[in-house]
Amino acid sequence: VKPDPPDDLQAEIMKQGTLKVFWLKPISAAYELKYQVRYSVKAPETNSQVYLLVNETSVIISDIQPCTEMSIEVRCINSHKTGLWSNWSKTWVLNSQDVFYYPKKVLASSGSSMSVSCLFCDNGKKVPSGNITWWLNFGEKIPEHQYRAISDYFSEVTLTDLNTTKPKGKFRYDAL
Repeated sequence: VKPDPPDDLQAEIMKQGTLKVFWLKPISAAYELKYQVRYSVKAPETNSQVYLLVNETSVIISDIQPCTEMSIEVRCINSHKTGLWSNWSKTWVLNSQDVFYYPKKVLASSGSSMSVSCLFCDNGKKVPSGNITWWLNFGEKIPEHQYRAISDYFSEVTLTDLNTTKPKGKFRYDAL
């Protein structure tokens, strides 16, 4: 028996700079499944493809790099390895050719704190996290003690005791 492919493939950057990939078991499969995750990384200096075999409907990928395009697909088979592999799921793509923020948008209340992570690619060159400088509204440098390296290429900034914002020029809210 050939199951339907996994459905609703999604991914999100986690705070640690890893990528959590998750999907739904096909509704038509009334039996336990094993999943094969295939991800390809296209970069200026190399292309690679990795296969992972998992029993769950999610996996963590830890080698996220700037200046790349990563495509991910998942397929499944009966966990007893009887039958055929399903077709591959729809492809999910992460393009980190420029700047990638996690989370992309934050809504925080006055007096609260929030953190944002960043993966940065500058004209096709990887920018190490220790070289990233954070700015607020393109003019106010955030003190270095408020940001840190999460990994080689992920930087995180934490803003504390946030003030209520007012529209400033073309921005309706504060921008990092």
